[in-house]
Amino acid sequence: MIDGNLQKIGTSMVLQSIKKRYPDGRLDITVLATHIYQLEQDHFTSEGKPYATALVSDLTIEGNPDIGYELHIKALMEELYTIMRMPKKKIPVKFEIHKLIHKIGLTLMDEYNLLKITDAVERQLFVIARLEHILPQIREMEEIRKRIEMNGHTRFIVPPK
Repeated sequence: MIDGNLQKIGTSMVLQSIKKRYPDGRLDITVLATHIYQLEQDHFTSEGKPYATALVSDLTIEGNPDIGYELHIKALMEELYTIMRMPKKKIPVKFEIHKLIHKIGLTLMDEYNLLKITDAVERQLFVIARLEHILPQIREMEEIRKRIEMNGHTRFIVPPK
């Protein structure tokens, strides 16, 4: 569900841990996505079950990832993490896009759009495009942060030409 709308593509998940329980019943959890599925028939009724069910089929990623694109994504992620002062050890060692997408600041819709792409190279190109889109914005924000840190020491600011 995204914004109250049932989507046609989803992921099956396994609960790994419950991080926090709230008094109103909500939970902060950690899950592991196991595979992608496509909704075949929604509102599939199951007698005696208090929750919605559906008929789904596995969605497979076709083709093989491009090694050059993997290296490019890794370089972009390292730049992102350097600018944001995040430890690079948080970048997964084994390159799997589904493990990276939560670590690069995609919006929920971007994550869903990536999930829908079934070609391995197209998935890589999608991630590269998003990283190349957000990196200039993050660089600019870092420059603003540096100026603010100078706390009025204007002698270090180069005036615009």
